[in-house]
Amino acid sequence: MSIRDRLVANIEKLLLKTVLEGEYEGIKISDYSSKNDGFKEVIKSSVELIKELDQKRYKIVKNEIEWLVNSNEPGKYGGFYRRRIKGCFINFDNYSEDKKLVSAFYAGLIVHEATHGLLCTRGFGYEKDRRIQIERICNSEENRFYKKVEREYPEYAGVLIRDFDPNDWEYFWNTSKWKQAYHALKRVLKD
Repeated sequence: MSIRDRLVANIEKLLLKTVLEGEYEGIKISDYSSKNDGFKEVIKSSVELIKELDQKRYKIVKNEIEWLVNSNEPGKYGGFYRRRIKGCFINFDNYSEDKKLVSAFYAGLIVHEATHGLLCTRGFGYEKDRRIQIERICNSEENRFYKKVEREYPEYAGVLIRDFDPNDWEYFWNTSKWKQAYHALKRVLKD
Protein backbone atom coordinates (compact mmCIF):
# COMPACT_ATOMS: atom_id res chain seq x y z
CA MET A 1 0.00 0.00 0.00
CA SER A 2 1.37 3.41 -0.94
CA ILE A 3 2.06 6.14 1.61
CA ARG A 4 -0.93 8.09 0.26
CA ASP A 5 -3.22 5.05 0.64
CA ARG A 6 -1.99 4.44 4.19
CA LEU A 7 -2.60 8.09 5.08
CA VAL A 8 -6.12 7.98 3.59
CA ALA A 9 -6.81 4.71 5.41
CA ASN A 10 -5.70 6.18 8.74
CA ILE A 11 -7.86 9.28 8.23
CA GLU A 12 -10.81 7.11 7.29
CA LYS A 13 -10.35 4.95 10.39
CA LEU A 14 -10.22 8.08 12.57
CA LEU A 15 -13.49 9.25 11.03
CA LEU A 16 -15.08 5.84 11.56
CA LYS A 17 -14.04 5.92 15.22
CA THR A 18 -16.08 9.11 15.67
CA VAL A 19 -19.25 7.15 14.82
CA LEU A 20 -18.22 3.87 16.43
CA GLU A 21 -21.26 2.11 17.87
CA GLY A 22 -19.45 -0.91 19.27
CA GLU A 23 -17.67 -4.07 18.36
CA TYR A 24 -18.76 -7.64 17.83
CA GLU A 25 -16.49 -10.66 17.47
CA GLY A 26 -13.56 -8.26 16.93
CA ILE A 27 -15.30 -6.40 14.09
CA LYS A 28 -15.94 -2.70 14.67
CA ILE A 29 -19.45 -1.39 13.92
CA SER A 30 -19.81 2.27 12.90
CA ASP A 31 -22.89 4.20 11.89
CA TYR A 32 -22.84 7.44 9.86
CA SER A 33 -26.63 7.59 9.93
CA SER A 34 -28.36 9.84 12.42
CA LYS A 35 -31.36 7.49 12.52
CA ASN A 36 -31.76 5.11 15.40
CA ASP A 37 -32.89 2.28 13.12
CA GLY A 38 -31.35 -0.75 14.79
CA PHE A 39 -28.26 -1.03 12.57
CA LYS A 40 -25.94 -2.31 15.31
CA GLU A 41 -28.39 -4.96 16.55
CA VAL A 42 -29.25 -6.22 13.06
CA ILE A 43 -25.60 -6.37 11.99
CA LYS A 44 -24.64 -8.26 15.16
CA SER A 45 -27.46 -10.72 14.42
CA SER A 46 -26.19 -11.01 10.84
CA VAL A 47 -22.68 -11.92 11.96
CA GLU A 48 -24.13 -14.38 14.49
CA LEU A 49 -26.17 -16.01 11.72
CA ILE A 50 -23.09 -16.43 9.52
CA LYS A 51 -21.22 -17.96 12.47
CA GLU A 52 -24.13 -20.29 13.25
CA LEU A 53 -24.82 -21.51 9.71
CA ASP A 54 -21.51 -21.35 7.84
CA GLN A 55 -18.17 -21.60 9.65
CA LYS A 56 -16.20 -21.43 6.39
CA ARG A 57 -17.69 -18.10 5.36
CA TYR A 58 -17.58 -16.83 8.94
CA LYS A 59 -13.81 -17.37 8.93
CA ILE A 60 -13.54 -15.38 5.68
CA VAL A 61 -15.61 -12.57 7.21
CA LYS A 62 -13.34 -12.50 10.28
CA ASN A 63 -10.21 -12.42 8.10
CA GLU A 64 -11.39 -9.88 5.54
CA ILE A 65 -13.62 -7.42 7.42
CA GLU A 66 -12.51 -5.15 10.26
CA TRP A 67 -15.29 -2.56 9.91
CA LEU A 68 -19.03 -2.88 9.30
CA VAL A 69 -20.29 0.61 8.48
CA ASN A 70 -23.74 2.07 7.91
CA SER A 71 -22.64 4.45 5.21
CA ASN A 72 -25.72 5.86 3.44
CA GLU A 73 -24.13 4.97 0.10
CA PRO A 74 -26.39 4.49 -2.90
CA GLY A 75 -26.68 1.11 -4.56
CA LYS A 76 -29.31 -1.38 -5.53
CA TYR A 77 -28.17 -4.06 -3.11
CA GLY A 78 -26.61 -1.73 -0.61
CA GLY A 79 -22.97 -2.54 -0.04
CA PHE A 80 -19.37 -2.25 -1.11
CA TYR A 81 -15.94 -3.32 0.13
CA ARG A 82 -13.07 -0.92 0.78
CA ARG A 83 -9.82 -2.87 0.86
CA ARG A 84 -7.54 -0.26 2.39
CA ILE A 85 -9.39 -0.49 5.72
CA LYS A 86 -11.03 -3.91 5.26
CA GLY A 87 -14.38 -2.16 5.45
CA CYS A 88 -17.82 -3.44 4.51
CA PHE A 89 -19.95 -0.36 3.85
CA ILE A 90 -23.68 -0.96 4.03
CA ASN A 91 -26.60 1.17 2.91
CA PHE A 92 -28.76 -0.02 5.78
CA ASP A 93 -32.52 0.06 5.57
CA ASN A 94 -34.51 -1.78 8.21
CA TYR A 95 -37.17 -2.59 5.65
CA SER A 96 -39.12 -5.36 7.38
CA GLU A 97 -40.68 -6.22 10.71
CA ASP A 98 -39.20 -9.71 10.29
CA LYS A 99 -35.88 -9.21 12.07
CA LYS A 100 -34.56 -12.66 11.11
CA LEU A 101 -35.19 -11.91 7.42
CA VAL A 102 -33.43 -8.53 7.66
CA SER A 103 -30.49 -10.14 9.49
CA ALA A 104 -30.29 -12.91 6.88
CA PHE A 105 -30.30 -10.39 4.02
CA TYR A 106 -27.44 -8.37 5.55
CA ALA A 107 -25.55 -11.54 6.45
CA GLY A 108 -25.54 -12.44 2.75
CA LEU A 109 -24.38 -8.95 1.86
CA ILE A 110 -21.54 -9.26 4.39
CA VAL A 111 -20.55 -12.63 2.87
CA HIS A 112 -20.59 -11.01 -0.59
CA GLU A 113 -18.32 -8.15 0.50
CA ALA A 114 -15.98 -10.46 2.45
CA THR A 115 -15.58 -12.47 -0.76
CA HIS A 116 -14.30 -9.29 -2.42
CA GLY A 117 -11.70 -9.12 0.32
CA LEU A 118 -10.72 -12.77 -0.12
CA LEU A 119 -10.32 -12.33 -3.88
CA CYS A 120 -8.18 -9.25 -3.31
CA THR A 121 -6.06 -11.15 -0.76
CA ARG A 122 -5.52 -13.84 -3.39
CA GLY A 123 -4.35 -11.27 -5.94
CA PHE A 124 -7.51 -10.68 -7.93
CA GLY A 125 -7.91 -6.91 -7.98
CA TYR A 126 -11.07 -5.19 -9.13
CA GLU A 127 -9.88 -4.18 -12.60
CA LYS A 128 -12.32 -3.26 -15.34
CA ASP A 129 -11.70 -6.43 -17.36
CA ARG A 130 -12.40 -8.64 -14.31
CA ARG A 131 -15.21 -6.93 -12.46
CA ILE A 132 -18.09 -8.88 -14.00
CA GLN A 133 -16.36 -12.16 -13.15
CA ILE A 134 -15.57 -10.96 -9.64
CA GLU A 135 -19.15 -9.83 -8.99
CA ARG A 136 -20.43 -13.14 -10.35
CA ILE A 137 -18.19 -15.02 -7.88
CA CYS A 138 -19.27 -12.79 -4.96
CA ASN A 139 -22.94 -13.18 -5.92
CA SER A 140 -22.50 -16.97 -6.06
CA GLU A 141 -20.96 -17.05 -2.57
CA GLU A 142 -23.79 -14.86 -1.26
CA ASN A 143 -26.36 -17.23 -2.79
CA ARG A 144 -24.59 -20.29 -1.36
CA PHE A 145 -24.96 -18.73 2.05
CA TYR A 146 -28.64 -17.92 1.37
CA LYS A 147 -29.22 -21.59 0.49
CA LYS A 148 -28.02 -22.48 4.00
CA VAL A 149 -30.44 -19.89 5.40
CA GLU A 150 -33.26 -21.45 3.37
CA ARG A 151 -32.45 -24.92 4.73
CA GLU A 152 -32.57 -23.59 8.29
CA TYR A 153 -35.56 -21.29 7.68
CA PRO A 154 -37.71 -22.78 4.89
CA GLU A 155 -40.14 -19.85 5.10
CA TYR A 156 -37.48 -17.74 3.33
CA ALA A 157 -37.21 -20.06 0.31
CA GLY A 158 -37.08 -17.95 -2.85
CA VAL A 159 -36.92 -14.65 -0.97
CA LEU A 160 -33.18 -13.99 -0.66
CA ILE A 161 -31.45 -15.67 -3.59
CA ARG A 162 -31.02 -13.46 -6.64
CA ASP A 163 -29.71 -14.06 -10.12
CA PHE A 164 -26.54 -12.28 -11.14
CA ASP A 165 -27.15 -9.26 -13.36
CA PRO A 166 -24.16 -7.06 -14.30
CA ASN A 167 -26.53 -4.11 -14.76
CA ASP A 168 -26.95 -3.98 -10.98
CA TRP A 169 -23.40 -2.57 -10.75
CA GLU A 170 -23.66 0.00 -13.56
CA TYR A 171 -23.97 2.95 -11.17
CA PHE A 172 -20.64 2.17 -9.50
CA TRP A 173 -18.89 1.28 -12.72
CA ASN A 174 -20.06 4.27 -14.74
CA THR A 175 -20.49 7.10 -12.25
CA SER A 176 -17.46 9.20 -11.35
CA LYS A 177 -16.11 8.98 -7.81
CA TRP A 178 -16.87 12.69 -7.36
CA LYS A 179 -20.50 12.20 -8.33
CA GLN A 180 -20.78 9.17 -6.05
CA ALA A 181 -19.30 11.24 -3.19
CA TYR A 182 -21.80 14.03 -3.94
CA HIS A 183 -24.70 11.55 -3.86
CA ALA A 184 -23.42 10.09 -0.59
CA LEU A 185 -23.14 13.57 0.96
CA LYS A 186 -26.71 14.37 -0.13
CA ARG A 187 -27.94 11.19 1.55
CA VAL A 188 -26.08 11.93 4.78
CA LEU A 189 -27.41 15.50 4.90
CA LYS A 190 -30.92 14.24 4.18
CA ASP A 191 -30.80 12.12 7.35
